[in-house]
Amino acid sequence: MRFDALRRLLEKLQASGKKTLEVEEAAGNYTDSELAFGRLVLPLLEDMDAMKKLLEDLSRRARAMQVVLDRLPVAALVLDAEGSLLTMNTAAKAHFGGPAITSAVLRAARRALHGDDESASTVPDPLKSGGTLRLVAADVAEESGGGPSEKPSVVFVVSNEAPPPVDEADLVARFDLTKAEASVVALVAHGLSNKEAGEEMGVSVETVRTHLASAFRKTGARNRAGLAALAYGARFGQGPISGSFPPVGE
Repeated sequence: MRFDALRRLLEKLQASGKKTLEVEEAAGNYTDSELAFGRLVLPLLEDMDAMKKLLEDLSRRARAMQVVLDRLPVAALVLDAEGSLLTMNTAAKAHFGGPAITSAVLRAARRALHGDDESASTVPDPLKSGGTLRLVAADVAEESGGGPSEKPSVVFVVSNEAPPPVDEADLVARFDLTKAEASVVALVAHGLSNKEAGEEMGVSVETVRTHLASAFRKTGARNRAGLAALAYGARFGQGPISGSFPPVGE
C-alpha cells in the first residue's frame, strides 16, 4: 500500500465530497488495497463533514445568544447540561469583576435551574459585604414541539438590594398586560416568590396567582423562567422589550 497514494486519495475525496470511488476504480490508478482503504474511510469523511456543519451551527447559535445577552441590563450566566459555566454576559463580568464566579454562586445557579418553579436561589454577594444575590432561571428559547433539549441554560443574577429595572410600561404596551400584571412579572424577574410579590404589592397570594395566570396566557410564556426572560428582553423570537438597547453594531 502506497502511503503517498493514500494521502492523495484522501485529499481528493475530501475536496470533492464524493460518496463513491467509481471514477478511481475505473481509472486504475490505485491498487485494490488502496481502494479498499478508501471505501473504509468514506463514511468517516461523511461523519467529519456532518460534525463540521454541526459545530458551525453551534458556533453560530452561541454567537447569537452572546449578542442578545450582552445587550441585557441584567447579569446573566450560561451553564451547560452538566451545570458547568460556559460564559457570562458583559453585565455579569462587570458585577463579578471578570469572567469568573465563585463556587457558591455556581451552586446557587444550579439550584435555580433545578429547584421548584416559584422560588429563586439566593447567595451572599461575594463582592458586596452584606449584599445578597438572587439567581433566577431564564427561559430564553422559543417554544419547541420537540423532546428534551440540550440547549444551554441561562440564569439571571439579580442584586436583592438594587435589582435591574424592568420596563413595566413596555410590558403593558407589548403584551396588553394590566399594570398589576406587569408589576407581578417584574417582581418574578427579580426572583420574588408569590408570597413575597404579594407582600410587596399589598395583595394576597391568590391575587398574585391570578395575575400570573393572566400574564402566562397573554405572553405565551410557559413558566416563571419565560416571564423573567421576557421582562428583561431576552426571549429569542420576541426581540428586546425596551427600545433603549442600542443596535448590535454600536
